[in-house]
Amino acid sequence: MLKDKPEGNMFGPWNAETFETEDSAFGFIKMENGATIYLEAAWTLNMINPKEAQVTLCGTDAGLKCLV
Repeated sequence: MLKDKPEGNMFGPWNAETFETEDSAFGFIKMENGATIYLEAAWTLNMINPKEAQVTLCGTDAGLKCLV
């Protein structure tokens, strides 16, 4: 399944013979006051520009993006 696909993640290439899935979770939380939280977590997500962690806050007046 992954044998001929290029990968991009900070941990380097994986063994396509033993690793056939990507472990990830996604969530959308709506607070009582209407605020929302969108969560994404992944172990070896295939990314063009890999990052160890990223936090993005979006508000009506301002926002913040932190890359680690």
